[in-house]
Amino acid sequence: MTNQNDNYSHNYISDTIVSLDHAQKGETPMKNVTLLLLFLVFTLTLQAQRVLSLDSCKAMALRNQVSVRNALLDVEAAQHTKTAAFTKYFPTISASAGYFHSFKPIIDVSSSETGATIDVTASYNGIQYSGDYLEQLIREELDDVLEGLDLDVNLKMLDHGAFAGVMAMQPILAGGRILNGNKLAQLGIDVAETQLLMTQDEVTLNTEEKYYQIILLQEKLKTIEQALCLLDTLERDASSAANAGVISRNELLKVQLRQKDLLAAKMQLDDGINMTQRALKQYIGLDYDTQIQILTPTEIAPLLINDADFNKAEHRKEFQLLEAAVQAEELKGKMALGESRPQLAIGATYGYSNVFGNKFSGNGILFASFSLPLTSWAETNQNYLKQEIARKQAENRKEDLRQQMILQQTQAANEVNQAFHQLGNREDAVALAQQNLEEVRNYYVAGMVGTSDYLEALTLYQQTQNDLVDQRITYLLKLSRYKQLTR
Repeated sequence: MTNQNDNYSHNYISDTIVSLDHAQKGETPMKNVTLLLLFLVFTLTLQAQRVLSLDSCKAMALRNQVSVRNALLDVEAAQHTKTAAFTKYFPTISASAGYFHSFKPIIDVSSSETGATIDVTASYNGIQYSGDYLEQLIREELDDVLEGLDLDVNLKMLDHGAFAGVMAMQPILAGGRILNGNKLAQLGIDVAETQLLMTQDEVTLNTEEKYYQIILLQEKLKTIEQALCLLDTLERDASSAANAGVISRNELLKVQLRQKDLLAAKMQLDDGINMTQRALKQYIGLDYDTQIQILTPTEIAPLLINDADFNKAEHRKEFQLLEAAVQAEELKGKMALGESRPQLAIGATYGYSNVFGNKFSGNGILFASFSLPLTSWAETNQNYLKQEIARKQAENRKEDLRQQMILQQTQAANEVNQAFHQLGNREDAVALAQQNLEEVRNYYVAGMVGTSDYLEALTLYQQTQNDLVDQRITYLLKLSRYKQLTR
């Protein structure tokens, strides 16, 4: 295509230069300059247009469609969920710090308190002395020392302090909840990726529908333009015949009215093409002011349908989602059952504190934690049974929808077969209508039929051409839908 345009441009420029040489010899130069300017404008217009094939439109739609971008973000979010679940395998580490200041000391012991009792025990040469005897002994020995001495003892502690520490916990047994939680997170990634593929398939199919809609309107426009060319010739002939009195003005009026009808239909098709092109450009991510040229496919893919393709549904992405739903309910049941299983963890803690008014001092502790739920097993068992019901429901839905998908695929195959056979019928109808038009035109030129017969034959030919275009697009869309359901 590009080489042909380049050759045409080269030849046209050469011809223009030759014309300018002739102009220098006395021929009109302004006409040649105008032609050169028109050629340059035409060349720039072709360069500004963007030629789009069906594959290029699909690729652009998959890059720019919001639904595809959001599906990619769903996959990314599922991967973050998987990473978060994987961290449960590692120890949990926490740090804490604090400071307190009480209005009264937490420990306050005073000898002046009413009812206070102090027990004193002494030992001398292996003999313990306590009680009244020790008190009497002390008083006898220290009577002179204690005479005139007022003894008042006050002990006040813990009125303010600070502390800081760090603790690490490593789970050893968690009832399978960590393992099953990670499996569930991985299943979420698989589901998100499957949904992404389904979204891409849907975007591809929508792109084909919009692309073929433009082709449909363009082909109908060609049919109308072809009919208008024939009507222009017919109108000139009819006008001459009416002026010569060979036919009535009524016959000429029929031709002119048919011309106006086709011009109105052409205007509607132009608007329709413009709107469908804007819709396609918006869908694939092009600006509205971008000029595009749609390549029309010249061949139709052969009809190849194998019964084995639509008698099974296991390869369908929808079926994969149903299987994932069953697996998810099964994993949720295992996680619910893990609530009643033993829990074992080991840990260590180390902290600094200053609560006695001295400098900070530290201490560390190693510990193990084991727990076994004794009374929650009944509740856990009921939750597990509820998840089993949900799993069975998911199994039932999977089997029911599997049968429906097989029917859907069978129906899609039948529609492709029907559309293919109808396509052959439409092609035969166009051939017959074209043959009829040529015969009627020959009869009209020979004066054997009137204008009305010629107009009727032309209308039939145009209608069969439109039906053929409709059927060709219908077949292509049916085939695309069938391939989407069976791949």
